[in-house]
Amino acid sequence: MSTPEIRVNARLTGEDARLFKELQERHQLSVTDVLRKAIRAEHQRTVKPRKSAYQILLERGLIGSIKGGPKDASSPENIRKVMDKALRKKYPQHYRNAK
Repeated sequence: MSTPEIRVNARLTGEDARLFKELQERHQLSVTDVLRKAIRAEHQRTVKPRKSAYQILLERGLIGSIKGGPKDASSPENIRKVMDKALRKKYPQHYRNAK
């Protein structure tokens, strides 16, 4: 989904108009480019970036925190087998009639 284009019509007076003109002339920018830069700067300053699940788990010490586990546990081919074995050992009552 793309964001629609919007038109902005704004009236700046006094100090705001002076500051806008100063930015425009100092950096040789169009009106649109001054607004874009201001919006991006404000967004970066005020909107907290979202962290991925991986970043959150890593920060909380949950990734790489278990020592002495099976060396092949993280292998995609072996994870199901390793987890099945660990769950059977921990909860044998749930696996009596299974394989």
